[in-house]
Amino acid sequence: MGLGPRWKRGYGRRVRLRAPLRTRLSLILLGAIALGPACLNWSALENGACGDGFIGREEACDDGNRISGDGCSDTCHIEPAVCGNGRKEGGEQCDDGNSLNNDACVERCFDAGCGDGYVREFVEQCDDGTAKNGTPGDACSSSCMLVASAPTPKCGDGTLDRDEACDDGNKSETDSCLSSCSWATCGDGRVRTGVEECDDANMSNTDGCTNGCMLCGATKDSFFRPANAHCYTLHADSTTEQQARATCQSEGGDLWTVTSDAESNDVIAKLMLSGRYWLGLLTTNTGDNWVSGEGTKFTAFAAGEPSDPALRCVAFDAEPKTSAWSSAACAAKLGFVCERSPAFVYSLDHHAYRLHTGALAADAARVRCSQDGGHLAALETDAERVFVGKNVGVAAWLDASDSAVENQFIWPNGTPVDTAAFAPGQPDDTNQSQGCLMLNAGDKFADAVCGEPHAFICEFD
Repeated sequence: MGLGPRWKRGYGRRVRLRAPLRTRLSLILLGAIALGPACLNWSALENGACGDGFIGREEACDDGNRISGDGCSDTCHIEPAVCGNGRKEGGEQCDDGNSLNNDACVERCFDAGCGDGYVREFVEQCDDGTAKNGTPGDACSSSCMLVASAPTPKCGDGTLDRDEACDDGNKSETDSCLSSCSWATCGDGRVRTGVEECDDANMSNTDGCTNGCMLCGATKDSFFRPANAHCYTLHADSTTEQQARATCQSEGGDLWTVTSDAESNDVIAKLMLSGRYWLGLLTTNTGDNWVSGEGTKFTAFAAGEPSDPALRCVAFDAEPKTSAWSSAACAAKLGFVCERSPAFVYSLDHHAYRLHTGALAADAARVRCSQDGGHLAALETDAERVFVGKNVGVAAWLDASDSAVENQFIWPNGTPVDTAAFAPGQPDDTNQSQGCLMLNAGDKFADAVCGEPHAFICEFD
């Protein structure tokens, strides 16, 4: 029987012999040759003891010792790979025998690399993980180096970030942009300064605070009309037309302006009107005008009225079941109904605007808007000008002047007023005294004398 230098055949399988064992077998074989084949105990060799370095029939391994934890157990069975035992086994990329994550071999025995979420000492400055690493605007680059000037986006930093509707850089809950970086709306439970009279976080019109965020309907003399979101308040005490207008303006509105049969019937029925009352309509020989600037396509004059346009004022008779209008002397004393409307909001930047029909000089108008929490309106874009013009039908002050250079009007932020937005022939600067800006009864600009009393528009950011 011939034996090679490294293998022997036994019971149909080949068993590898380690170097010390080969030396022993050589001596045994030499003795066997001398003594004869019957003297070699192959069975003893095949079933050698665990720890002798020879893989016997019942052994899965034999590393020449009886120590567990080194890959081959003390019973000669293969042990599973263990990360951290200092030996690279199984699917491990490395095993440095420690649990540190700032060296070349990180947990779970993987080779360290940029993007693994662990900062390798002296090699990486940062490592924020594969999912985010190298994201534009991220403070950690794709090579795991710190990127300068990469602030963390947050609500209230003044920068509009993804998922923010607005960000005005403050924590106010009373302006157009809330501290949650969402737009303020009627019904959000927060009262917007100068824009809302109340906000009870519901859409009920029967609890005093309407779904237009106006205080209305809490008494029998107050009526909220959902169709136009206007509030109507009855004043039964008789007074002159001028005094009636002043009272209504102090409430934030003006005398009632009727634009349809439906509106007329609703108000008369809800407020149970009976008798004669002032209307917010002024007559002249050239036409009629509502004090609010609304159109006069609808009228309900009695036959032969207005009988005397020179009287200028108009009254309506709510009896019997009619609202016939007629001319009236402004000095007469009648009851009246005040009408208020909510501020109108521009959808692009959520700025709100409120028209005041009580006439003031330009500087006094600025003071009043400031007292209300806003400022005199500055319509700096064509779109904004057209939007406000559609909601305002009277000439009203805006916040621009030519105080620096004659006829060169400037908004408060330093932006020049667009000359193409002026009405034809404007600015004309009559007697070089017209240094303030107005919005005409339309959507065009004109200059006017700053000290003249006019309606004005307040803006709330």
